[in-house]
Amino acid sequence: MQRRSKLQLITFTVYAIIMTGIFFESFSLAKHVGIFGSRISSQTYNINIEGNVRKPGWYVAPEGTTQFEILKVAGVRPTSDISLINLSSQIQNNQSISIGTLEKPVSLSTQTARLGSFFGEINLYDMNGNAKSVQEGQVILPGDKIQSQSSSQAEVSIGSYSKINIDNFSELVIDKIYKNETSRTTTEITQNSGSCWHRIVYSDAEELYRIFSRSVVLTIGGSGADFLLDVQNDRITINVFDGLLLIERRAGGESTNLISGQSATIYGDERPFQITRLSADISLSEQFSRLTSGQSVSLASHAPLNFFFSVSPGIYYIVNLQFKKGETHLIRIPQELLIEQFAQSISTFDQAYLYGGPVFVTSLLERLFNTRIQKFISCSKDDIIIITNILGGITVDVDAKASSYLGIPRGKQKLNSNIIIKYLSPAVSGIADARERQTQVLRNLFEEFRIKNIVPTLMTANQIIGSSETNFSASEIIEQFTRFNGKANWVYKEDILPATYIKKNGRNCYDPDLIQCRRIISDEKE
Repeated sequence: MQRRSKLQLITFTVYAIIMTGIFFESFSLAKHVGIFGSRISSQTYNINIEGNVRKPGWYVAPEGTTQFEILKVAGVRPTSDISLINLSSQIQNNQSISIGTLEKPVSLSTQTARLGSFFGEINLYDMNGNAKSVQEGQVILPGDKIQSQSSSQAEVSIGSYSKINIDNFSELVIDKIYKNETSRTTTEITQNSGSCWHRIVYSDAEELYRIFSRSVVLTIGGSGADFLLDVQNDRITINVFDGLLLIERRAGGESTNLISGQSATIYGDERPFQITRLSADISLSEQFSRLTSGQSVSLASHAPLNFFFSVSPGIYYIVNLQFKKGETHLIRIPQELLIEQFAQSISTFDQAYLYGGPVFVTSLLERLFNTRIQKFISCSKDDIIIITNILGGITVDVDAKASSYLGIPRGKQKLNSNIIIKYLSPAVSGIADARERQTQVLRNLFEEFRIKNIVPTLMTANQIIGSSETNFSASEIIEQFTRFNGKANWVYKEDILPATYIKKNGRNCYDPDLIQCRRIISDEKE
């Protein structure tokens, strides 16, 4: 029975995390009229949003609403200048917020290359020849060399869309990754040996992608290309399945264009390029079948799961689930975290979330932690009704400030969904106290799940994520549940992101300690 209880406690970690953040969701906003329902009895404020937003005008919002929330409703643009706005501060009655315009739109400052799924022996070296760790999600920097050994294959992602599948006995050097050069964003790769399947996709007309290989250089034309490059001691073979390639001798002289359905052979001597029709016998799906199916599935079943969880305003977590170790690790991300080194025209994490939502900030966090974050989920408060009804309420230790605000007794109380929303609102006694109540509810929620002995179903999972912005499916949530079944004695721990407290534009901010941030995840590797 004890083993079963511990298992259930962690089994519902994902659900508990989801619900804890949902509780923090502030009250609804409505333009021109307040539609807050019977659960809202606090004072309402009028606020004017003007300037570069999607929906300027007057809004009516309840006491305790933050500037983040009101701007989320008004709708910021990629060029909206919110740099001087304290998003965590609460609005005032008859306040006006004027939004300016940025010189350059908000964007990620860098694109990265990453090691994806792999099997067998893969080696990774930096530009000085020092060995680097080899793990799924590992960031690959300019100058890094990738080598595959016998019976080994690996996938490398370049930026948002391009990928390279590396066969055994291959060597790649990543020379440049999205480097700005004379108004073009240039990526260059050297393939010294072996067979690699390149699938290159341009996201805009300003990108340029080159591959250097012994005596020739390949420049990808059009919007991209799909081709196999095989580099042997005496020859280079290029098979183009789709797109356009410009092939040139590195010493100058001969050059040609290859189009879909063509193959070229370049010998080590000076004989001309041999251009033929693409052979029908080439099967990339067969050549890389072990990478794309069986081995990658096996690796995924044992790998840690990292996902980003959020509920606005101000609730941000990285959740690290260690299936082999039996550990659940929550890392809270401060909304005032400085992310200037990873993005253009924005300073803090909550600004980034306001601009681009979970997809955008997940990319930022991958750069911050130097690891892959596979999933995200951003919830709305509507989901609270489902889980609270299942549990029959949440038991909390009501403090004096919350007691006075809510008009309920102090001490242990079981609160229903309506009261819990108010209990965790920053309007009670500020953001700092609200975060303390969040931690309390998180731990109590685990205990409620354990005691209630609830088993999630596909229907329940669909209800939970139905109104969420997520790349989880209901079946994937159930799949994660089943992965817990074979593990006992799970451990739960919680951390705040390692950072130094500083002042920035009159706001209390946190400057991340990159070494410690990356260690906090790397220490979790299995």
